[in-house]
Amino acid sequence: MDFDINSNDNSLFVTSQCNNRCLMCAQPPLNRDDIDFFFERNIRLIDNAPNGLTDIGITGGEPTLLQEKLVHLIKYIELRYPDSLIHILTNGRAFSDIQYTRMFVEFSNLLFGIPLHSDFSIEHDAITQVKDSYIETMKGLYNLANIGADIELRVVINKMNYRRLPQLSEFIWRNLPFVASISFMGLEDTGYSIKNHNKIWIDPIDYLVEIEKAVII
Repeated sequence: MDFDINSNDNSLFVTSQCNNRCLMCAQPPLNRDDIDFFFERNIRLIDNAPNGLTDIGITGGEPTLLQEKLVHLIKYIELRYPDSLIHILTNGRAFSDIQYTRMFVEFSNLLFGIPLHSDFSIEHDAITQVKDSYIETMKGLYNLANIGADIELRVVINKMNYRRLPQLSEFIWRNLPFVASISFMGLEDTGYSIKNHNKIWIDPIDYLVEIEKAVII
């Protein structure tokens, strides 16, 4: 992977592992001990990247599986690019641990992109295929808010959650007013989406009513 000075979509892939198994995951996780390999590789990438990059993503897999190595990676990026925005795509579950969350309080240039699949815990957990992932994600959101972090909520629309999009918007408005932005995202027909096509695929034309109500709310 090389950095492109003309692009705002440069990202560091930090692991192929994940502690969720989302039905529509476009990057299916692998049970592979690759954290050290990608950490060293990404340090070299940062060392050799061009000057002037303004936006750098951190993605996987699940970046928080790096634990303290994620903090070290962010510090390294900040030294090289003190004015860049670092956008971390994470399921947010690790931030249910307030001690871990506080390791990120020193950074002012982070944006955490966290998926919330539903306002209904059973529905969220059914999509992630991990029991209590909703509870951990919600705790993580509140802990991140507690340290003043910027949060982008990401809602991937699919057959299992589209009917409750208006209720989800209402829930966010009432309970998560601290989020910086909300992204309603279309489904990518790749990765696990192909295997679970019958469970999750829905044509965007079929949720126009629900998405309109959700956006207005």
